Amino acid sequence: MLTGGFFSNYIIAIPVLTWVLNQAVKILLYGRFKQFRSWKDLFKSGGMPSAHTSFMCSLSTAVLLRDGYTSTSFAIVLCLTGIVLYDAMHVRLESGKHASVLNEIFHSRQIVSPTLEKEYPLETSVGHTFPEVCGGVLFGALMGLLLMQL
Repeated sequence: MLTGGFFSNYIIAIPVLTWVLNQAVKILLYGRFKQFRSWKDLFKSGGMPSAHTSFMCSLSTAVLLRDGYTSTSFAIVLCLTGIVLYDAMHVRLESGKHASVLNEIFHSRQIVSPTLEKEYPLETSVGHTFPEVCGGVLFGALMGLLLMQL
């Protein structure tokens, strides 16, 4: 796949390449449907498909194909993948909802805060909905399968 250096280890290269391709898909989707605003949007959390999920699912798929489903390495990666998926759909999604409420409160001038003014508006798209996570699972698993064939 890639020769020499850090990325000669395809178990590292596959998830990184999957993340890059996932973000390219987001550019196409947001450019088409939401008018992609700037290159900074490439590095923001949230959106379809979930880049965190696709990264971890491609890693899980690569380790599964290399080491098998009974290996300790696959068990570890699968557990970490579960944590990332839970975090994306629950913890980070809820923090985005909290940011929305805080933005509304700050916008209505119910609270005046120099600290919040520097950070306003807070980022609200930090988590993922169930369909966005499912998209990340499918994208990551497919990329893992395809890239392991190279």
